[in-house]
Amino acid sequence: MTNTVTWDAARWQARLDELRAAHHVPGAVLAVLVGDEIHELASGVLHRGTGVEATTDSVFQLGSIAKVHTATLIMRWRNRQAGPRRTARRGPRSPTAASATRCSAGSPRC
Repeated sequence: MTNTVTWDAARWQARLDELRAAHHVPGAVLAVLVGDEIHELASGVLHRGTGVEATTDSVFQLGSIAKVHTATLIMRWRNRQAGPRRTARRGPRSPTAASATRCSAGSPRC
């Protein structure tokens, strides 16, 4: 039996628009892989001041979200290294979530 997945672009565009507005996000882009096909949607503006519309080719600045993502990956890695019954030991070079989130864009230490 073959599982056929259909893509409802109107449904997902409405959902993206709804979530973007509900969370006060100026602009967002969504890409979904269905089978071998990539579907792309855009919603909102790149910058509220300019009013330039977001498109599927828009480039967004990641800003602080990259720090949260990095800290999450580090914590997951540390949890895997520590094992279920051991406590991870921190050495002078061991990364921590705090050190990962202290970095700022352009810092040579990041």
